[in-house]
Amino acid sequence: MRILEINHCRKRFGENQVLNDISLSVEEGQVVSIIGPSGSGKSTLLRCATLLETMDGGELKYLDRAAVREENGRAVYAPPAELKKIPYCGTSPKRPCWCRSGKRKRFTLRQRNC
Repeated sequence: MRILEINHCRKRFGENQVLNDISLSVEEGQVVSIIGPSGSGKSTLLRCATLLETMDGGELKYLDRAAVREENGRAVYAPPAELKKIPYCGTSPKRPCWCRSGKRKRFTLRQRNC
């Protein structure tokens, strides 16, 4: 089961294009690493995935339910009432958290009770 799907994510801060056409999907139980040099957008991608940062364009889905869709080249967010119905979505009581597991710096997307 696909718990997270990001398609064609775009984010800029002023003139600085931080994320450009980034796509990613995470299956249940899958371990994913996001690596890259400092300033390459790793944290921004995670912040967009958890709705802590707004995307400028692209799509974001949790469990095949759209939290963000693209219309006319712009990101359109689902209404808050709809976001609350999505189990892993940022405004849900069971919102995702990145939990540390083991001695290494491994983080996994889990529901809030971690």
